[in-house]
Amino acid sequence: MLRHAATLEGSSDRIEKGRKLITGIVNSFTSKSEIGAPMAASYMLDLPDHYKSHEFKSVYWKGFVTEVLSPF
Repeated sequence: MLRHAATLEGSSDRIEKGRKLITGIVNSFTSKSEIGAPMAASYMLDLPDHYKSHEFKSVYWKGFVTEVLSPF
């Protein structure tokens, strides 16, 4: 964290300093991440990054509760 101490000093405003600090931290995390060849190939071929055996549908909860409670 000491290498980011210089970011907190200076004349720019606090929001800009905070933004630069967070950006630097995120960039240091993402530069360390690696992906394998199969994942890189799937990204280049525009394939999905996961597979699922089911198709999910949206449930509109408010309408469901209203319908269930309507006899009462």
